[in-house]
Amino acid sequence: MKNTKTVWISAFRNVVPVEVVITAFIMSFSNLSTSGIVQFIFGIALSSAFTLYLGYVMRKIYKNRFK
Repeated sequence: MKNTKTVWISAFRNVVPVEVVITAFIMSFSNLSTSGIVQFIFGIALSSAFTLYLGYVMRKIYKNRFK
């Protein structure tokens, strides 16, 4: 159980800065953009990219941890 907790903590630490940067970027983008449709598409693209990145990080940590 301790190992699993360590993996989750390290994954959380790796991902948090990226999420903060993306959130700041979306906020600055929404201030500039007047079109709601563009914002919506941009938001979907960013969230899917973030989800893929999260999955990649988790897989990488899992492989390194339990080789």
